[in-house]
Formats: sequence, C-alpha cells, structure tokens
Amino acid sequence: MNTELVEKYTLALTKLKELGAFDILPEYKMSDFYYEVYWSKFFQLDYSSTVAELNEFETSLLKKLQGMFSMWLSSESEDRIYCPMYVSSDGKRSFSLENLDNEFLQALYNQAESLFTQPMILSRLYDIIWVRKGIEQKSLYEAGKKAFQYYKIFCEELLNVKNYHVAYIIGPRLRALAFGLGRNFKGREDYCN
Repeated sequence: MNTELVEKYTLALTKLKELGAFDILPEYKMSDFYYEVYWSKFFQLDYSSTVAELNEFETSLLKKLQGMFSMWLSSESEDRIYCPMYVSSDGKRSFSLENLDNEFLQALYNQAESLFTQPMILSRLYDIIWVRKGIEQKSLYEAGKKAFQYYKIFCEELLNVKNYHVAYIIGPRLRALAFGLGRNFKGREDYCN
C-alpha cells in the first residue's frame, strides 16, 4: 500500500470536512425508500461552492464518495453485494467497487467516524470497505464489525418509526455480515462477505 497516497487522501478528506462538504448532508426521512436514502440525498446536493475551492484530486475524491452511495445493495447475490446503478448493453457502467483504490479505502477507514455521524452513512462506508477488502488485514475485521454495528443502529431507528421497507432490505445484509464476521479470521484464508 502506498502510504504517501493514503496521506494525500487523508489530507483531502480533512479539507472536505473543513469546507463543510459533509455538514450539508440532509437527514433522511424514515418514510424514504431505500434508494432515496442514499442516491437522492447525496446526488441532489449542490456542491458547486465547495468544488470551486477544490483541486482535481479533491474533486475526484468527492466523486468517489458520491459513487459509493450510488451503488445498489443486492441482498440476493453473495458475490456481488454492491452493484453499479446501471450497466448498458455496450458494457458501460456507472460507479462500481472497482473504482475504489486501496489507499482511498484505508484513508476513509481511518477517518470515517470523524467525518460523518449518521449511522446510515457510516454503515454503508464501512460495509463497502469490508466487501472490497482493500485495507490492512488487522483493520478489515474492525471495518466489518463497525458496519454491522451501524447497520444495527440504522435498522433500529427504522423499526422505531415503522419503516419496514428499508429495514427489510437491510436485514439480510445484517445477517450476511454476522455470518461473515463469525467465519472470518478463524484459521481460514477464504473469509467471506
């Protein structure tokens, strides 16, 4: 892993935080459908004033964060948990896990809880880090545990206001994470999601 690039990502994430890029994330409504929770909340924000103060690298980092929230969560597929929003017949696709480099994921893992406070955001970030498996081995299991913890909090919030639709989608992911965490690091090299 390129530690200089991890540091560059870390500094860029810190700058985005200082510019207030993450403070404008709207709170979700418990009546939202699953995709509204992520896609519309992150992509309908006006970042024009923030982007004006960013260099090309920092702008690409913001686009990676947006891309992380554009992917579909598939509870039906073990090998493709996060899927691109669309894939065209000619093979073009929207943002996918392959667009995330290990150094970005490591920097994000190191700073996620200082950048964001919402369980719905933190659960998605840590889950993608866990699924992508691109960070240091010792941190990977912790990322999975944090994803589980934040999904659980998010799911409890949803159930408290009777938003069963989104909780129904998150439930199987909680189960898969628990299974993966239980099998992980018990003498097996082929740990699962």
